Amino acid sequence: MAEPLLEVKDLRVAFRTERGTVRALFGVSFSLEAGETLGLVGESGCGKTVTALSILRLLPQPPADATFSQCPKRRCARCGGRRSR
Repeated sequence: MAEPLLEVKDLRVAFRTERGTVRALFGVSFSLEAGETLGLVGESGCGKTVTALSILRLLPQPPADATFSQCPKRRCARCGGRRSR
């Protein structure tokens, strides 16, 4: 079986606020193979947008703090797939 095009393992995102830290995502994992389509479905405020923005690295740091157990861009030159924070 070929490697997934995108693999997210144990994604966690927290936002620092004046009142403390708010956990937005905790332990999100999924993979996407070539030719597959993935839809993120859920109620308002459940983390769909935060999931997408964190994978694309579009969340400002701080206040956001996204942690992957493995970088979703395994083949990127910047991190080579190492643990990302």
